[in-house]
Amino acid sequence: MRVLRYIPPFAKRIPREFKEVLDESGWREVEHLFGKRTSVNRRWVEHLGGKDYLQARKRERKRRAK
Repeated sequence: MRVLRYIPPFAKRIPREFKEVLDESGWREVEHLFGKRTSVNRRWVEHLGGKDYLQARKRERKRRAK
């Protein structure tokens, strides 16, 4: 049986700059620039790869700090 999952239209439209801003400036800057609810931002992160993306981002930030 196939389950169809509804994805609201706003979840499909991740701003082009979202990933770059998150990588460079962090979560607070994302909230400030895009002005979306935390739940929307989290959904966008899930579209980027979820936990795998966040772990890769964390490794990259640690590498840059050295």
